[in-house]
Amino acid sequence: MLNVNRAIRILEFDKILEMLASVASTEGAKKRALSLLPTSNIEAVKRRQNYTSDAKHMAGIKGAPSFNNIPDILDSVEKADKNSILSPREILDVASVLHTSRLLLEYIHSDAIKPCQLSVIFEALVPNKALESKIYKSIIGEDLISDEASPQLADIRRKIRYQTSIISRTY
Repeated sequence: MLNVNRAIRILEFDKILEMLASVASTEGAKKRALSLLPTSNIEAVKRRQNYTSDAKHMAGIKGAPSFNNIPDILDSVEKADKNSILSPREILDVASVLHTSRLLLEYIHSDAIKPCQLSVIFEALVPNKALESKIYKSIIGEDLISDEASPQLADIRRKIRYQTSIISRTY
């Protein structure tokens, strides 16, 4: 019986994975592509083939969905789960994922796409338009938080502006 590692090496499976990773839309997908291993589980093989067929069919009908270079937010989610503070960049990345999730659901629910194996994956997405909007209104850039982020912040900044104006008038 042929050694699996030897077969992988002979078939240059690593080069196939590199080709796959080179067309992946996200960093997470690239990492996952590079970690794939062949399987002899016939059900897993059939499922993966169905996913591929469904993706090819959908892309043929209406083009591939846009993943907008979606950031990997796994570390941010773990930090938030531990009640750690996220940076504005990390919060903006969360908003980007929420935005892309919403667009992907719109893509799968739009006309001309019948339910398929991939529908289960798309339906697992949980967009939150209200949170997405709140983040984009609150964080103007990586280093700039809007007054609209919270009533307390708006009040503090208003008081600072008032005090600054008083000081500048006295000098």
